[in-house]
Amino acid sequence: MTPLKKQLLLIAALGAASGQAQPREITGESVAEFFDAAYVTQNHAYSLVGLTVSVVHRSEVIFKKGYGFADLEKRVPVDPDRHLFRIASITKTFTATAVMQLVEQGQLDLEADVQSYLDFDIPKTYSEPIHLKHLLTHTAGFEDYNFGGVADEPEQIVPLREFLIEHMPARVNRPGAFHSYSNYGSALAGYIVAQTSGMPWADYVKAKLLDPLGMTQTNAHQPRTDGHRQNHAISYSQSGDTFEAQPFHFFADAPNGVMSTTAADMTRWMFVHLNHGELNGVRILGEETSRQMQTELFRQHPQSNAMLHGLFQERKNGQSLVTHGGAFGKFFSQFVLIPGQQLGLFIAYNADTGRAANQEMIPAFMDHFFPVDFPESITPDASVDLGDYVGTYAGLRRNRSTFEKLILLMGGVDVRPAGEGVLSLSGAHWIALEKDVFQKMDSPRKLYAQRGDNGEVTHLIFSEGYSAERLAWHEDPALHRALFLLVAVASMLGAIGFVRKLFSRKTDGKPLLPALDRWAVGLACLFTLFVLYRIGSELNAPTGGFVHGVPPAVKLLLAWILLTVPLALAIGGLAVRQWRRSHGTVMARIRYSFMALINALFVVLLWHWNLLSYYFL
Repeated sequence: MTPLKKQLLLIAALGAASGQAQPREITGESVAEFFDAAYVTQNHAYSLVGLTVSVVHRSEVIFKKGYGFADLEKRVPVDPDRHLFRIASITKTFTATAVMQLVEQGQLDLEADVQSYLDFDIPKTYSEPIHLKHLLTHTAGFEDYNFGGVADEPEQIVPLREFLIEHMPARVNRPGAFHSYSNYGSALAGYIVAQTSGMPWADYVKAKLLDPLGMTQTNAHQPRTDGHRQNHAISYSQSGDTFEAQPFHFFADAPNGVMSTTAADMTRWMFVHLNHGELNGVRILGEETSRQMQTELFRQHPQSNAMLHGLFQERKNGQSLVTHGGAFGKFFSQFVLIPGQQLGLFIAYNADTGRAANQEMIPAFMDHFFPVDFPESITPDASVDLGDYVGTYAGLRRNRSTFEKLILLMGGVDVRPAGEGVLSLSGAHWIALEKDVFQKMDSPRKLYAQRGDNGEVTHLIFSEGYSAERLAWHEDPALHRALFLLVAVASMLGAIGFVRKLFSRKTDGKPLLPALDRWAVGLACLFTLFVLYRIGSELNAPTGGFVHGVPPAVKLLLAWILLTVPLALAIGGLAVRQWRRSHGTVMARIRYSFMALINALFVVLLWHWNLLSYYFL
């Protein structure tokens, strides 16, 4: 069932079906009715473990409630006042607020080169410097990098400075050019807060944000206090019909996503941002600065959603939302402000089954309380040349410089015509409204094309603000999958032939290739199959292990992969010698030369996907 159908089911379950879309009054009772019904519907669809919710409206907490269990084994119900849920990237809103405090005090400047605040160097890949504002808008130009930084015990955590130096991602876009979500950039902003204030990031957040606001059940420190540890909800992973408790992890890049909190404490965080920096007479930001946080700082396209100062703009059902989501391990959360309605919502789930539910709850809330008529049938603009957009695209948030790039091999967005004025993006249909503007079928979502200086489409920009870039033909993941398949099939045939002849005494009177040549190509074929099997195993394995760093088994595989280079060179040299000395039959030499090319192709593929460079970078 598609997310849209699930939302329709949820709305129907809440009695939202009506002839005319009319806003509903927001009260404690109506919100309680919504979430009670929503939890039942989502629990039936996804088998949730726990959910914690809080809602504020016009300076009042109108709803907070826990659903399901904080501890499934002990059957401990979720308590919104007591149980902490990990909020992951919502931590970034605290880091951004800390940055804006220091900007307000004149200690930081959003237009300053971040290098001026650091005690280590960032490579000058581009002539343009990275400004502090680029860290708040995820436009610094860093690639995605997710290996390392997570520990099972607090004593295993490396200092933030050491992490930032050792795990610095490559700069792949000019600063300010493109939005590409960056955990590293947020951690760097947190380090700048620490360097400028003279306080560790966690100490600063506690002293300048949590304590003044009375957020006593919110934790930014590692290790946690005894009270926070005892009251923390357990996260779970579904395995068949059962749930397995997951360990609590610790972050080296804490400003990116380490915090945990209760639904009750988050009402204070919502209030202070809805009240322009003040709560119960305590002010953490000046009104002007607080309002500035909710203004545009970057927009990828004139009609797409904007990046605010460490927050995201979303437009839903005629309302402008200020949002940030969070996801780490098996915790999923959403923080939403609707300033025009003086409304704030916080939700958090504690199991992997909550991933989809977390994405669907807020849209369903908006559809229920701020309903809009579904888009009428749209007539595609048949004059739009769909050929301009055909190709394979990849999201900007990805890795380019390490073997983490392999993730792209499993994906890519294929854009193809699907009728007059209709594009298919990996199966989803988008209707042409005009040149370079499309709308998703049965949805208000928009898609905008960006063209380069030569007039060709280079990027697709979704209304949410994220982008995908067009890949060159030789970077197409489908092409590379086909080439890997060719290598696999050829190596399998070569290995079968080698093994068959190894146990066969028949020669048919034909001259044989030298034994060294036959053994070299046979072992190369077997080794290639082994490497391909291990690469496939790692691509299909759960990715959670890599957040602790590159596993020893993968390091060993990367060492073994280096042997493909001398093997390919040796087989190529033997093939040349065969032709010079007329070894074996002509057909045998042709087959051998083909296998030499296959081994050379395999090395090129390994190089392209950064599988040969791990020990040299």
